Amino acid sequence: MNATMVEETRRLYETRLRFLAACLEVEAERLLPRGEALNVTEKAWERFVALLPELPYIGGEDNPLTENLLGAAYEMGFYELLEERGLDVEAVAAVNRAALALYTRQKCPPEGRAAMREAFFRAPSGGPDGPRKAFDGDWAARRVEPGEEDGFDFGVDYSRCAIVDLYRSRGAQRFLPYLCANDYAVFEELGLCLERTETIGNGASRCDFRFRREGRPRHVERVDGLAEFSKRP
Repeated sequence: MNATMVEETRRLYETRLRFLAACLEVEAERLLPRGEALNVTEKAWERFVALLPELPYIGGEDNPLTENLLGAAYEMGFYELLEERGLDVEAVAAVNRAALALYTRQKCPPEGRAAMREAFFRAPSGGPDGPRKAFDGDWAARRVEPGEEDGFDFGVDYSRCAIVDLYRSRGAQRFLPYLCANDYAVFEELGLCLERTETIGNGASRCDFRFRREGRPRHVERVDGLAEFSKRP
């Protein structure tokens, strides 16, 4: 992003990303003393700000996935800093999942979730993002309609992931399988049933998101129980 885009992005998203950082701080206190947790989230913010000019512009607020990319860029520094302190990536991922659940609960109050879920299922393609102008570095996706024998209401196949591209470019791909699994925490809070068998972050050629309206959303305690994780090369 050029300097103008960087400043506009910070203006639009800083409040949301700072709140994500606060949620990570709260959950990181399970692993670190309070002062140290705050120190980690602040250092992660410094790394994020330094990285921001290198991130692709994928449409800003016209693309809901912009927030996903920015959040993952911030989380990368969080993972790195806790890894530098000798913490296991599975433990860091558990903190990340809990923080994302907290963030989602605060961002999407229960009274608005039913309408949001229906809007999600009605979206023309790719879930809530729908058709939009293509940008270099963006996600690439196609909507998948269920057949008569399929047990899902709609699906999305992603053939490119901006977060995977970012993490690989920074040598942080070791975190991707754990970051992918954190999707389940967000959709669980929203009451959406997600199933996947593979993800690009785990080395596959696609991410096969499949959603159902009915049923119990998947709760993830450990990522090694997921089919997508077990298929790593």
